[in-house]
Amino acid sequence: MQEILDAQRNYFSKGDTLSVRSRVKTLKKLKEVLIRSESEMYRAVFKDFGKSEFATYSTELAIVYDNIDEAVKNMAYWSSNKRVATNLMNFPAKSYIIPEPLGSVLVIGAWNYPYQLSLAPAVAAIAAGCTVVLKPSELSANTSKVMCQIINESFDSGL
Repeated sequence: MQEILDAQRNYFSKGDTLSVRSRVKTLKKLKEVLIRSESEMYRAVFKDFGKSEFATYSTELAIVYDNIDEAVKNMAYWSSNKRVATNLMNFPAKSYIIPEPLGSVLVIGAWNYPYQLSLAPAVAAIAAGCTVVLKPSELSANTSKVMCQIINESFDSGL
């Protein structure tokens, strides 16, 4: 685990996640990979929970896709500097809130909605410019296996 975290911190320190363009590219790639792998994901959820494709799409994947679309649409605004009021003590200075990514994020997924509760926080972390270590729940074994396979094959772990 330490090796993975060190690799993620190393990747973050290179500054590749800082640009809005790279974040958008990563999120679009994630959505593309998920769409391409939907049939595998449906089968895994059916094996773990007996949940239909419609239920899986509507309660999990559609929410993740919506989160990705919203992040891509609003990321430039979310990442821009925001002017805020300056107190009288610091007159004539100008004050800003400058959004900056902080580093690496660990997302520990839940078993009951494995895609949504693992990938939605990962989308938010990527949109913020952080690197993500994703740990799906071991209780939904088939779903976790498919998610790990999809993510590991599609994204560089930095190792």
